[in-house]
Amino acid sequence: MKTSIRALLIVIAGHLFMQAAQAQSTAFGSLFWAQKSAPETQLARIVGERGAPQPGEWTFYFLDPAARGGVREVVIADREVASTRTPMRGFSDLGTQPPVSPAKLKVDSDRAFQIANAEAVNQRLGFHWVDYVLETNATGSPEWSLTLKDRFGAPVGSLKISAETGAITVPLSSDSVGFQPVGTTRPPVGGVIGDVRDFGVRFGRTVSDTVLKVVGDGQQVLTGERTIGPREDKQP
Repeated sequence: MKTSIRALLIVIAGHLFMQAAQAQSTAFGSLFWAQKSAPETQLARIVGERGAPQPGEWTFYFLDPAARGGVREVVIADREVASTRTPMRGFSDLGTQPPVSPAKLKVDSDRAFQIANAEAVNQRLGFHWVDYVLETNATGSPEWSLTLKDRFGAPVGSLKISAETGAITVPLSSDSVGFQPVGTTRPPVGGVIGDVRDFGVRFGRTVSDTVLKVVGDGQQVLTGERTIGPREDKQP
């Protein structure tokens, strides 16, 4: 009985975890929705913060001659428009660089993360989340800039990846190391750790407790006693 319940928990947890992962929208998946809110504009920049590995929302900046400051900002969360505005200042640099050609966008944020994570593993550089920026470089090609950060938000490494070919244009640099307790060294393994790992553990425990409670409730109804899951003792 215990073996079959454990197998059921594994199947349910795996299914729910995959659903949660699939719910995280990539940059190009969100771009489709952003373009609907900014027709007849040119894409200038994509920004995503605190990606673990994908951010909860993506911010798109479009060159819009009809906007007051020449720029339209569209924020997409869960494949829906969370906000849109036309900032008056702070984005004058967008007009000095070539717009991003959607036809050249071949490497989405999920692939960019895989490349960055592999480099971090090779260098044994641990991190907790990623900040993403996509814009054109000096040659007019779309390029990802990824900043790896620790749990306190301090940068621990950065690199650049072509959004057209997936080639690393600027290798991973860990010169700017974030918080590190005195007397410690680099972790024995690198890559995404901490927040993402802890989320998996917390998620697994939550699913396990929930399923055990449901099974236990059913057992109590059918047999009049509970041997599975947490008990809910009634207070007098």
